[in-house]
Amino acid sequence: MNGKPRDAWELYLKMESNSESFNMLILIANDCYKVGEFYFSAKAFDVLERLDPSPEYWEGKRGACCGVFQK
Repeated sequence: MNGKPRDAWELYLKMESNSESFNMLILIANDCYKVGEFYFSAKAFDVLERLDPSPEYWEGKRGACCGVFQK
């Protein structure tokens, strides 16, 4: 990521729903979390959790939401 999480999110929104967009969500969720862009990380983890109700995505969303409120 180049420090522009909003641009990455908007790029995802323009993509068609397929495995590439799912991988893009994973990338946004994890990279944004690592650099402290918790708002976009939470958005990405939320969509991931809706697509695949995995505990990993729930925990990522929960952590990112906590990060939003800590900032």
